[in-house]
Amino acid sequence: MKKYAMQIIVEAEQFLPNEGKIPHGVRSDGRGAVGSAKNAYVINTTAGASYLNEGDYVVHVNNEVAVIKKDVFEAHYKEITEG
Repeated sequence: MKKYAMQIIVEAEQFLPNEGKIPHGVRSDGRGAVGSAKNAYVINTTAGASYLNEGDYVVHVNNEVAVIKKDVFEAHYKEITEG
């Protein structure tokens, strides 16, 4: 079996509500006080509504939006600088 690798560039923002860093499109789900209840934040993604936890990343690529857990994102993506 052959192995394949793919390298893509994405735009992403980390969800850190306790620091006031809430990516565009993320909203409270109305189940708890903003910033206090686990899974109290949601964003509409290509796959439907997706809940976020502190530290998750909201990723934009090819006009699609996805939520990626912090440990998964940081294991697979490295920040680049444009120049």
